Amino acid sequence: MPLRRSARTAVPSNRRSLAEPEPDGAQYEDEDSKRERGGSKRSPAKRRRTTATKQTMATKTERNRIEKKRDLNLLPKMPLDILFIIFGMLSARDLINLTRVDESFCRTLTLPGVSFVWKGARDAEEGIEPPRGIPEYRWANLFFGGPVCDFCQAKKVYVDWMLRRRVCKRCLKSRLICASTVARRFPDVNDNILSLIPLTYAGPRKERARSGYHWISDIIDIQAKLKELEAQPERLTEFQTERKELVEDINRVSENSVHSLIHLIYPFLGCATM
Repeated sequence: MPLRRSARTAVPSNRRSLAEPEPDGAQYEDEDSKRERGGSKRSPAKRRRTTATKQTMATKTERNRIEKKRDLNLLPKMPLDILFIIFGMLSARDLINLTRVDESFCRTLTLPGVSFVWKGARDAEEGIEPPRGIPEYRWANLFFGGPVCDFCQAKKVYVDWMLRRRVCKRCLKSRLICASTVARRFPDVNDNILSLIPLTYAGPRKERARSGYHWISDIIDIQAKLKELEAQPERLTEFQTERKELVEDINRVSENSVHSLIHLIYPFLGCATM
């Protein structure tokens, strides 16, 4: 029996390429063939109503998604005092998520004068204070940022508390240098300079170097800073003292961080960031 004209042209195709899946209303010819073989089939009018209902639901879903996105886009335009009230109600994890989904929030929440927001979230979690020289937002990211590499977004990456970073093995290989080989790559760097830089033993290889590892960019930054202060002896001495105290703080805090991490994060994330 030939196809009725109404069945052949019931609903026009919305496909944009041959690679797209068949739409819901593209089974008319096959269904008519089934009826020829004696199979049951809905009437053409019911098929049209079902297809129209599905299209209406899809349209409503898309409209709701756009309206929700429009509402979220209004948040960065709110007055800062209102935003700070909202931020104060959020957990550290929520604040971190905000910095990741919106650049405006990221810029606002990383301003020096906004550390009170992060401190409030940390106090609510009974977290330990960050060592000197580490902003509150970076400290929060170490505890609550999730097991994701800071550089390549690799998953299941642990925190190195000495480096104050979460870095995967692949990125560690290109960013760490063995302490015993520093002199070959940086001839002007001596032990006095290295004493101003944190040392970690969690290297990129299975067999870790006994001498430990330094973060390469730390060496470059400290070397440049010391050269900048050569003409200011008092400021140079002050900077060296500050750096030594910073390294001491990092050593002290790193010993307590694992215990605090277990207490704060284990109920939520298991051992993903330990």
